[in-house]
Amino acid sequence: MNGVPESYLQKFGENHPVVMELENYRSLDIEDISSIPGGTFGGIRFVATPGHSPGSTCFYMKTDKYMFTGDHILERITPNISFYDRDTDMLGLYIKSLRETMKFIVDRVFPGHGKPFSGMKERAQSIIDHHIARTQEIRDIVKNLWMNAYEIAGRMTWSRGRKMGTMNSMEQNFAIGEAIAHIRYMKNSGELVEREVNGILQYRSY
Repeated sequence: MNGVPESYLQKFGENHPVVMELENYRSLDIEDISSIPGGTFGGIRFVATPGHSPGSTCFYMKTDKYMFTGDHILERITPNISFYDRDTDMLGLYIKSLRETMKFIVDRVFPGHGKPFSGMKERAQSIIDHHIARTQEIRDIVKNLWMNAYEIAGRMTWSRGRKMGTMNSMEQNFAIGEAIAHIRYMKNSGELVEREVNGILQYRSY
């Protein structure tokens, strides 16, 4: 559907068999109004932040202005945004989640990777800016040219200026997934048009 070669899919499935079972995993839906009152931190609020994963959740301690963000907001790297089904706009959900977390008063962030840091609103905005810049790159790649998601991912510039051909299979999987997430976001916002040719989805901008 996205133009990924069958040989790549077979090799990746052999190296990472868990991906062949993704549809069998249950999704976790969290109500962002859920909370546990009292306790050391004056209560814990669960904040639904889908994007990096469908069930991504942050934990907010209002009294101390702490937020445990997991992989939702990291200080030095941008969390990978991919896709988990055929329709959901994960990047759109992620940007919405970032904007929601920016509404909280947070003095200290405790991420899933790296050390605690401050300046959550600024970091969240910089992540949004990063993804918007990536959509511009994709627009330039497919301007007046039909391409599938695999071809688009191969032409994009990734972290540290790398191209997909220099990556290992796991890194390539992240790159393809991220390209698809951006394509879906852009299609939903009207920035790209889509057509299907021999079962493969292609995209272009004008």
